[in-house]
Amino acid sequence: MESIKFIRGKEKADQIWRQRSFYRFENFNISDLCKVYLSLYPKSIITSRRNHYDSFIKQFRNERIKDLNTSSLGQWFNEIRLKENLTDRTLAQVRSQLSPFFKWLVTEEILKANPLLNIKFKRNAPPKRARCIFAEIEIKKILDHAYEFDKNTFYPFLYAVIQTGARRSEIAKLKWEHVDLSNGLILFKDTKNGTDRKIRMPKMLHDLIAHKPKTSKYVFPNSKNQILGRSSIQRTVVRFKSLYPTGHDWRLHDFRHSYANNFLKKGGEMYELQAMLGHKSIQMTVDLYGNLKSQDIRSSTPYDF
Repeated sequence: MESIKFIRGKEKADQIWRQRSFYRFENFNISDLCKVYLSLYPKSIITSRRNHYDSFIKQFRNERIKDLNTSSLGQWFNEIRLKENLTDRTLAQVRSQLSPFFKWLVTEEILKANPLLNIKFKRNAPPKRARCIFAEIEIKKILDHAYEFDKNTFYPFLYAVIQTGARRSEIAKLKWEHVDLSNGLILFKDTKNGTDRKIRMPKMLHDLIAHKPKTSKYVFPNSKNQILGRSSIQRTVVRFKSLYPTGHDWRLHDFRHSYANNFLKKGGEMYELQAMLGHKSIQMTVDLYGNLKSQDIRSSTPYDF
């Protein structure tokens, strides 16, 4: 079976592409064609959700392009749906992410038909689990309880999650070397979309971090000065919720949703929110948070008279 050797750099990819008439593309594997495609279109959204792109490559790495069909793709979508408990909305976004690659294959006559065309998801389907959006006064109350519960570990971790809108994992793996106190900046490394993200710290968070002792390479370590693991965080959250019930079955990710919702309600711009949350595209931000209800808008008229 013919296969393109590992490609390094755009020049080599372009050379191969110019000579494409000498190759039988139907025998090329998925991994090699993705490398060529990304060398030609490095800004493509195909890698916007890095974890799903990596899963796609892992699943079909050595499969010949001519053997890839709607059935095998559909099976992969079902597998990641079950493994990650994904909604139709998220699966539709993953499909859109991969779509430019398959359109390119059809345009260049490497494939006769796009195998994604018969795979459909409801983009506007409601989330499986309703979001829990907290108002500012509710969040302050939760933080007060967190301080009573565990002021040394859980409280500062939760405070950082709430004040930045960052993902649980981004706060848990934050290291001191990525905190710039003099300029008030935090650098989140290797985020979910595969890129780094730098944000400005709110003053209260800056003061909290500035007064934290450096007992570990992590800013928010566990009691043993090691990284706060996912299971440990989950157990702590369950215990905290049982002691301080709010009447809502919330998750840590709901504070990210609350951050976005409250930011927009106070007049924040969607592009600003995209940058702060680290979404690869503005469309993702709009899909997630572009549905504020009319009663949530502070001003009911655009006029001053």
